[in-house]
Amino acid sequence: MSAKSQNLKSTIKVTELEPPLPKASVFIWMICLGLLTLLLWAWFFKLEEVSTGTGKVVPSSKEQTIQSLEGGILTKLNVREGGIVKQGHILAQLDPTRLESNVGESDSLLMSSRATSARLRAEVNGTPISFPKEVLKDSKLVKEETALYHSRRANLDESMSGLHQALSLIE
Repeated sequence: MSAKSQNLKSTIKVTELEPPLPKASVFIWMICLGLLTLLLWAWFFKLEEVSTGTGKVVPSSKEQTIQSLEGGILTKLNVREGGIVKQGHILAQLDPTRLESNVGESDSLLMSSRATSARLRAEVNGTPISFPKEVLKDSKLVKEETALYHSRRANLDESMSGLHQALSLIE
C-alpha cells in the first residue's frame, strides 16, 4: 500500500469516528433560519398604513412628581397613591441615622479645622497657642494640636540655631 492510500484510510477512519453535531449547532441553524424568514417577510410584504400625529397630555389636575434630594431609608409614609395632599403636609419620613452621622462628621471636621487654624496662626505669628472656646471642650484635640505646636516649634528653633551657627562660621 502506498502512503497516499494509508493517509486516505486514516482520514476516513477519523471522519467515521467524529461525534454528531452538538445541540448548540442545531440551535444556531434554527436562529439563522428564523432570521432568514424575517428578512424574506420584510422584503416581500409592504407596510399598509403609517399614521403620525401630534398631541398634548392634559392632566385632570395639577400633578407633581415628588422626589427626595437625599436618598435614604424610608421609615414612614403618610400618603397613599392617588391621595390628595395639601401644601406643607409631611409626605414621608426618612431614617435620620445617615444624616446625623454626616452632621457629626462635619462637626468634628469643623472643630479640627478650628484647632489647626489656631495652631497655625500661633506658629506664623510666633505667639503662644490659644484655642477658641468651642475647641477647648475637646481635650484630646487640644492635646494633639498643642503637642504638634511644640514639636514644630522645637524643630523650627533647632533649624534656626543651625542656621545661626552656619552664619557665624561664615563670618
